[in-house]
Amino acid sequence: MLTICLKCTQARRAQEPIIAAGRQMIESSCKMVISAKKLVNSPKDSSIYEAFSTHSKSLSQAMKGLITSARESAPGQRESDKAIDSLTSWVKGMS
Repeated sequence: MLTICLKCTQARRAQEPIIAAGRQMIESSCKMVISAKKLVNSPKDSSIYEAFSTHSKSLSQAMKGLITSARESAPGQRESDKAIDSLTSWVKGMS
């Protein structure tokens, strides 16, 4: 039973970066949509345009963070990378 709980805790920790990046992406998306709505009503307001641009950049960074987190935290990713490195070394050793 303790092993199962430990695995759950490890799995949750592994998910944290992905969840945090996903939340950041959602928050940035919401802020960008709100800014876009304001921009429609006041297209010449430079402060709203700046806010829209800032939220757009934030969304882009959050998406990149989500992709990076998913790539690095994917289940079995480290094991797969180690196996690939071992196979690559083995093949080079045979040449």
